[in-house]
Amino acid sequence: MLCVCLCVCFEVLDISYNGISAIHPPDLLAGLHHLNTLYIEGNLMHLLADSGLESTRVLSKLVIAGNQLTAPDAGLLSRLEYLEEIDAGNNPFECTCALMPFLAWTNATPVLVLGSADINR
Repeated sequence: MLCVCLCVCFEVLDISYNGISAIHPPDLLAGLHHLNTLYIEGNLMHLLADSGLESTRVLSKLVIAGNQLTAPDAGLLSRLEYLEEIDAGNNPFECTCALMPFLAWTNATPVLVLGSADINR
């Protein structure tokens, strides 16, 4: 679990490989209005919701590879209007109805989706 006060002007934040299972408190990342690259790779995250990610405004690169995501939140990702690249590889995606919105998003978005070979289509 990541629990800190982030009130600075980060453009790149790398919190990879820290055993993070959730980002708390909710909306922790909401104040990072200048954040354009976020690395959360190699952690234990099951959900991205409630992190404040959609409030980062200019986020263009998101690396969520190597977590425990079974169905990334397509609604959240679609609200990241400046997102250009996402790496979601090496997650234990489950071929269930919960994954369908994410698959639909990957097929419809202009965002470069890396690691999509890990998804059973």
